[in-house]
Amino acid sequence: DEQISLLSRIVSNQCGGKFSFFSAHASNSFALATFFSFLFKNLKYLRIIVLFLAILIAYSRIYIGVHYPLDVITGASVGLIISITYIHFLNKYLKNRFFIY
Repeated sequence: DEQISLLSRIVSNQCGGKFSFFSAHASNSFALATFFSFLFKNLKYLRIIVLFLAILIAYSRIYIGVHYPLDVITGASVGLIISITYIHFLNKYLKNRFFIY
């Protein structure tokens, strides 16, 4: 839109790929953040730092203009679901007691 183009900073001319829907950067960062949050459940500051980095990575996708906000939200949700499923698998089938939630 020409009226708001002067108010925004656009790094990339194209938002999203040709067939891209959700952000893989957001998905991967939230999957790792969730996994490490369960792994280091006693270290509150480390959990906060890891979550902050995941949010920062997800926001950077919107900021540089390669994904829409819904792409990032969907990617973060997919990462959370994959990580929680993996943690559940570890608890149920491998009898690993490190990941009790």
